[in-house]
Formats: sequence, structure tokens, C-alpha cells
Amino acid sequence: MYLSSLKILGAIVSPLKWLYNLFGDQTKVEVNVPFAENLEWKSIPIQDQGLNTGLLMFSITTCSRHPVEVTQVEVHYRAPFQLFDPGSRGFFVGAGNFDTKFPFCLRWRGSVEVRHNLRQAFAVTARFPAHAPDQAIQILIHAHCLHSSIGGFHHQGRSHINKSDWTARLISWPPRGLVIPPKSILTTPQPFLIEGPMMGSTAPGESANLSVNTLNADGTASSTEIHLR
Repeated sequence: MYLSSLKILGAIVSPLKWLYNLFGDQTKVEVNVPFAENLEWKSIPIQDQGLNTGLLMFSITTCSRHPVEVTQVEVHYRAPFQLFDPGSRGFFVGAGNFDTKFPFCLRWRGSVEVRHNLRQAFAVTARFPAHAPDQAIQILIHAHCLHSSIGGFHHQGRSHINKSDWTARLISWPPRGLVIPPKSILTTPQPFLIEGPMMGSTAPGESANLSVNTLNADGTASSTEIHLR
């Protein structure tokens, strides 16, 4: 009788676990890119800073109700289009790829957390071939959900790979940059972006208040309120 009860319980738990893995353990990762007028959907605007070169930027977030840990970010591309680690800091590492469509990639491995109101920004340097302002790329994100457990600790869900195709577009005018929704945070693990200058803008006729919180290299902290209009 006891053995039969265990078999029945196992038969019930297995489908429930399958359903949870299918629907409840999804990372729901999203890639957000800068905004620029007159660009097609799924295009990433890159302002030409000279020599057909500019900064390709994107941010990662999630619409999951759970926090999500991102452990790897890859940008796949093909020659003669070129991608580099900005400032040669070693944050992104170049590698080959077995995909015949995109035989090259830049890869970052680490650990950052994203939430529905927390975005992580990344950037790579893009160099376009002459007279070819549109280049196909692919962004891959490796991530898993973080779930609360007894004692306040987190355990990891199964790993998911989010793959999205984009068109990198070289433009001559500055894009508006990465969107920060109200009551949301934009941060980055990338030293090049942390140490670089910051610019902000709003849509015409709109204003916004931003709080900039900084941890300095000497260990001190500072906070600044910025009003954009």
C-alpha cells in the first residue's frame, strides 16, 4: 500500500514539475536598444564617430516575476563587419563560432542580475565596411531564474538561451540612447561604460528626473539628481 502511494504521488509530481519548468521557470529575457527615428524594427542605431566606427549598445532586462541571473552574453557577426571590445579592456573576448551564418562572436562570461525594473547595459565597438551601413548580427543571452527558498536563499532554475536577430545600422545622427522606464534602474558591469561620460535625453516636449548613484574607485559613494527637459 505504501509503495503504491509513492507511485501515485510520483505520477502526480512529474507532470506538475514538467508544467512548472515549461511555464514557471522562464527567464523572459528582453533586449532593449537605443531609439532613433526612421529606423526599421529590430534595428540597432550606431552613430558614426569616424571611419565607419561607432558604439553598439544594448541593455538586458526581464518581464519575469522572479529575478534572473545572466551568466553569458554573446554578439555573433560575420566579416567584413568587425566587432571589438571597447577600450580593449578584456571584458568581451573574441572567439570563433560554428554557425556558418555568423562565424565570429564577442563573448562575455560573468554574473549580473536583472529584474523587471533593473536593466544591465552592454556595449561593443562596431566597424562597418565601406558603403555597407546595414549588418546582420545575433545576440545570445544565457540566463536562469533565481527563486527564493527557505531561509531567504536563492536556488537556480534551469539555464535558458535567448537568441535574437538584429540589424546594426550605421547612422550620421545621434540616437536618443537606451530607454529607462519610470521607477527603473539602468546599470552595467562593464568598466568601459562605468568610466565613460554619461548623456541623457527625453522625447520632445517631455521631461524626466534621474537619480545617478555612483560607487567611486576609492570606495566613496555619491548621488546626483538630474532633471532632463
